[in-house]
Amino acid sequence: MSLADRAGRSRSAFARQFPELAEAIAAQSAQASLVLDGDIPVDIVVGDRRIYGGDARQRSRGQIDEFMVKPLRLIMESPSAAGLVSEICIGLMHAMERTLAEAGKLADATAKLAEQTLAPLTERVNLAVERFGKAI
Repeated sequence: MSLADRAGRSRSAFARQFPELAEAIAAQSAQASLVLDGDIPVDIVVGDRRIYGGDARQRSRGQIDEFMVKPLRLIMESPSAAGLVSEICIGLMHAMERTLAEAGKLADATAKLAEQTLAPLTERVNLAVERFGKAI
């Protein structure tokens, strides 16, 4: 059974189950229509007004080109200055702050471990250089 056949069966079943609603839906006219350039849709008309006012493809390309020349960026001193109001945004901000704090602790611990690991090697190199210098 094709997709069109299944859609037809579904509409028929809906009309049998809800005849008044199906009649009201059938009486409605389209609220929007496409403006075509040949077979290619280029704009949408809603009521008596065009959404793009011309070729939507060209307008979209122009918007993308403008964005690529100078992308919009949101820069803030502190995330709390962004006016975050939803619980999700606030939760994400707190998670980010915790992650950054943990990353800082990890970086400090890594540096300390590297320093402790290299200390005996550095001491041996210094001792060898000192002895080698005395031998000459």
